[in-house]
Amino acid sequence: MKENEGKTEQWLTSQHSKEIHKGDKVVVWASGPKAGVYAIGEILTNPKRKPLNQEQKKYWNIKTDVFKFLSNKSVIVKYSKIITDNPLLKGECEQDPILSGMPVLKGIQATNIPIGKRYWDRILELLHGRVL
Repeated sequence: MKENEGKTEQWLTSQHSKEIHKGDKVVVWASGPKAGVYAIGEILTNPKRKPLNQEQKKYWNIKTDVFKFLSNKSVIVKYSKIITDNPLLKGECEQDPILSGMPVLKGIQATNIPIGKRYWDRILELLHGRVL
């Protein structure tokens, strides 16, 4: 997955699209048994309705979900760091005095969750010795 550093990908902004802007920073959180921060990046475009490109369609398991890009806004995200070798896992975030308040840890179900500068800065601080 590190080969994706510097690459771009189209992401749905089904929620909070009015709060998402070109230049915003992105934290990619994976859920599941090994939940945590697996990538960071930057939003390259403002949200707009745009069909999913052919290259990315092949990654969608449920083909009908591809049509969500026609009715919802999306952005282009550029990955600056992929952190698969030593991600910032959920357990570490839960134990951290700052990150323990992140909305994603409170069980909020959403595709896009604003985290704010305080959490962003702390994530970068914790990742610094690992990959940055």
